[in-house]
Amino acid sequence: MDDANAFGGCTISTCEGARCRTLDAVADPVLVADRRGVICYVNRAFEAQNGYTAAEVVGQSPRVLRSGRNGPEVYASLWGTILAGTVWRGVLINRRKDGTEYDAELTVAPMRAESGDTYFVATHRDITERRQLLGKMLELERIAELGTLAASVGHEINNPLAFVCANLEFSLRALASASAGAGEAPSLAEVTAALRDAQVGAERVRRIVGELRTFARVGDERATLLRVEPLLDSALAMAGGELRRRARVRRDYSETPAVRAVESRLARVFLNLVVNAAQAIPDGDPDGNEVRVSTRQDGDAVVVEVTDTGVGIARENLERIFLPFYTTKPKGQGTGLGLSISRDLVAAHGGELQVESAPGRGSTFRVRLPGAAGPSPASELPARVTRGRLLLVDDEPMVVSALRRLLSADHEVTATTSALEALRRVERGERYDVILCDLLMTEMTGMALHGRVTALDAAQGARMVFITGGAVTTEARAFVERNAARCLSKPLDLTQLRALLARMLG
Repeated sequence: MDDANAFGGCTISTCEGARCRTLDAVADPVLVADRRGVICYVNRAFEAQNGYTAAEVVGQSPRVLRSGRNGPEVYASLWGTILAGTVWRGVLINRRKDGTEYDAELTVAPMRAESGDTYFVATHRDITERRQLLGKMLELERIAELGTLAASVGHEINNPLAFVCANLEFSLRALASASAGAGEAPSLAEVTAALRDAQVGAERVRRIVGELRTFARVGDERATLLRVEPLLDSALAMAGGELRRRARVRRDYSETPAVRAVESRLARVFLNLVVNAAQAIPDGDPDGNEVRVSTRQDGDAVVVEVTDTGVGIARENLERIFLPFYTTKPKGQGTGLGLSISRDLVAAHGGELQVESAPGRGSTFRVRLPGAAGPSPASELPARVTRGRLLLVDDEPMVVSALRRLLSADHEVTATTSALEALRRVERGERYDVILCDLLMTEMTGMALHGRVTALDAAQGARMVFITGGAVTTEARAFVERNAARCLSKPLDLTQLRALLARMLG
C-alpha cells in the first residue's frame, strides 16, 4: 500500500511511517478510514491515547478498538448515517492495546478527497472522567427530581389509599354485623364490590411504587431490550401532579420497535422532558393547554416527541438550555442539569436530543434512538396452574399470612417467618418444588439462605425464588442481577408471581 491520496489540502499516505503534519498538530485523536472501512491514517494523539503505533493499525479495520460492549444497533446507526453523507455523533466504549477501556465521544464525518474518493474522518475523545462526573451530576439531579415529585407522588398514593382504607373498613364492619346477626347487614354483593374497589386501589399503589422504583433505581446499568411507550406512561404517571393543573395529556403512539437501553436512565430522560413540558405551562388553564407525547418509527430509528403549548424558548437560548447549570426556571425550581444530563444520556445510547421552539408557541423536544435488532419484549401469557409443594420464607408475618391464604387454594403451602427454621427443614431432608424467599431478612438474608441450601442440595437451591422490597445493598443488587429471572419486587404483581411459579413447576 504505497499510494498517496490528496485530502483536504494535505497528503494522506498509507505508507508506513508517513504523517500529515497538520493533523498531527490536532490535540484530539484522529483516525481516517477509506470507504471500505480500512484505516489509512492516525495522528500522534491517537497513538498516545490508544497505545497503537500508526504502523500497527494502518491497513486494519477500526474494529481493533472494539470492546464488545456496544450493541450492534449503534454500529448500524453509525454506518447508515455516514454512508448517507451526514455526520454521526455518539459515545462508544473503546478498548486500548493494553486492554483497558474508556468512554469515547466519537464524531465521524464523510469527506471527499481531491481524487474524488470518499474518506471518513473520526475523532475519538476520551470522556471517561467527564462520564464519571456525569454520574455524580446524575445522582444530584435524581435527588432533585425525587424532591420535586415527592408531593405529587404522595398525592397519587394517598388518593387510592383513601378509598382502599374506607372500603376495607366498610367490609370488616359488614362482616362483623353479619356474624353477630345484628340488624340489616350489607349484602354480599355490596361487600364484594367494596373489596374489588379496594383491590383496584391497591393495584394503583403497587403500580406507582413500581414506577418510583424505576426512576430511583441506582446501580443497575444493564442495557436491555425495551419498549419506549411503557416508560413514557410511567413518566406521565409520575408527573401527574405537575400536569393535572396545567394541561391535558394526549398520547399519540405508533407501533415502534424495541430499543436497547438502560431502563432507569432512559426513564429519567423522559421524566425530565415531561416535567419540563408541564412547568413551561402556567397554572390555571388545563383545558386550554396540552402536553402531547408521541412515538413513531423513522427508518431504523425510534422517535419520541414531547410537545407542549407553553411559553416557548427564545432563539438565542435554544443551545444554551443544554449547558450545565443553565436554567430559565424560577429560582428553586430546577438545578439546570436536567437537559444537559438528558442529552448526554441519549447520546450514550447512540441517539440525539433535539429541540424546536419559539416564544409563545410552545416547544417540542425530540429523542431519536436507534431501533434494536431482535424481538420486542413479550408480554406474559396467562399461566396454567400446576399444583406444587411450596415453602414461604419471610420475616414479615403479614406478608407470610397473606401469601399463604392466596396460594393455598392451588398449592400445598408451608410457611415460616424464620430463615433458620427454613434451613433446618431442608437439613432434615424436606424438599419443595419452590422455595419463595424474601431477599433481605434480619435473622439471615435470602442470599445467605440460598448459599446454605445450595451447599446442601444444589437442585433445591435452584428452585428458590426471591421477593424483595428493594435491593438496597451492593451485594443485594449484584445478586438480583445474577438471578433476575427468579426475582420479583414487592408489592407483588400476582400475575407475574403465578407465571413464575408455573414456569418453575412446569
